[in-house]
Formats: sequence, structure tokens, C-alpha cells
Amino acid sequence: MSKYSLREILGKEELVVKNLASCASMLLQGLETFLFPDSMQRPRLCLKSKELVVILTGGHDCEEGKRDPESDTFGFVLSTNKWVQLPMMPYPRTRHVAAVCDGQLYVVGGNKKAPLCYFNPARNKWFANEENLPPHQHSSFIAHNEELYMIGGEPNHQRKVKKYNCKSNKWKELSSMKVPRVAHCTVVLEELIYVMAGSDGNACLKSVECYKPSNDQWDQSPDMINERKFAAAAVSGGKIIVVGGYHDMSFETIEVSCEIFDKSLNQWRPGF
Repeated sequence: MSKYSLREILGKEELVVKNLASCASMLLQGLETFLFPDSMQRPRLCLKSKELVVILTGGHDCEEGKRDPESDTFGFVLSTNKWVQLPMMPYPRTRHVAAVCDGQLYVVGGNKKAPLCYFNPARNKWFANEENLPPHQHSSFIAHNEELYMIGGEPNHQRKVKKYNCKSNKWKELSSMKVPRVAHCTVVLEELIYVMAGSDGNACLKSVECYKPSNDQWDQSPDMINERKFAAAAVSGGKIIVVGGYHDMSFETIEVSCEIFDKSLNQWRPGF
């Protein structure tokens, strides 16, 4: 039994919840502190200087005719408002995805063959798996319960979903999305994985799907207000916030609006 299953069972067990309310609260708080220390602390510190950073990896030169992937890695230090150079990735990448899991930064995919790589901030060093993976562009990549989910992407505007276990170094194929997507965005909210917008190859989307890892099932969620691809999304205050992106299949019409999903109301509203 995983620690996540244990937490869920104890939180719903009738004998624990009803008969010993105060004891149950202490028990669950102790469980959270021991098994999920990150949930009781500030965001994880990283790099040798123990600073909170935003990390930027790879990409390509935007000069006309040049699309060679880069290996550069930079960190934006929030406390100093400055960029710093970090160790270069073992393999150059562009149009790849990245996610943080168990205190390490994982990168995968891109427009060329390359293995999954991960950056250990405590050691200030990159590591690479042995298996070379095929090109995979414009997917989404997100961490949930110490596992990583790679969703959709190209080639062929995929509906496929794969889960990577960082400890066993194994991939597992999961149930596919209802709609093929690239250039979409993904967040985790209350143990559910929400996949929003993107493109199906013919048009920009505003549809939303919700994945429940406990039963490997996808369900439809309310549509967003606007179609958009290459948008950004985050969770704050128990709500999903989506901003920016392109409004149509061209790269000329920018969607400047923001919208917010309130799960308690099960609806989207304009942000600003």
C-alpha cells in the first residue's frame, strides 16, 4: 500500500473521523508531516546557494533558418532577480517538456532522439538514462504522487498518456485522452489531472478533460471560455488559472486574456 492510499483511507475511516475527532486530527497531521514533509514546508530549495529558482532549459535560436536545439540551462534566482548559468543538459533539446518530481528536474522529448534526463540541484549535476527515446514534441509533462505523466503531443497529435516511475525507471501506458492534443496545458488539482485547450491539428481547442489516476479514467470537464494553444496554466488558491497562448492555428493571433476555473462551482470565469 502506498503512502497516498494510506492517507486517503485514514482520512475517510469512520472510526477515526467520528469517534476520535481530535485524535484523528493529530494522527493525520503527524502522517502528513512524516510521509509528506514537503506539504508542511516552503517550496523546495535548490542549487548550492539554497535559493529558490525558476529553471529554463534548452530551446532553439529564433534566427531565420536556424532551429538547432540548445543544451543551455539557466536559473532565475527570485531573491536577487537575476539569471545564473547552470550546468548544460547532456543532450540538446527544443520543443521538449520538463517537470519537478521528488526534488529533481526531469526533461524528456523534443525534436530529436534523446534519453530522459534529470537535474539534481543538491549535486548541481545532470544525469541521463540509458534508453534513447524517439522524438516527441509539444506534449505536457506533470508530476503527481512521485510519478510523472507525459500527455499527448506529436507526432500525429496523440491521445496517448504514459506514466514514468522515477524509482523503478519504468514507463507504463495509461488510458488515452478522448481528444488528441498538442500544445495544451496540464495541472494537478485535488488529486485530479486537468488537461486543457491545445490543438487537434485542425483547430485550437477550448475543451477540458480530467484524469483520475486512482481508476485510470478520463472524464469531460466544462469547456474553457476561449480556444487557445501554447497557453500557460497554474493552480493557486484551489483554482486553475490559464493565461495567454495563440487563439487560432496561425501564430499571429495572440489570446491575451486570462480565465479561472472554480472547481466548487464547476465553471470558468474571466480573470481580467
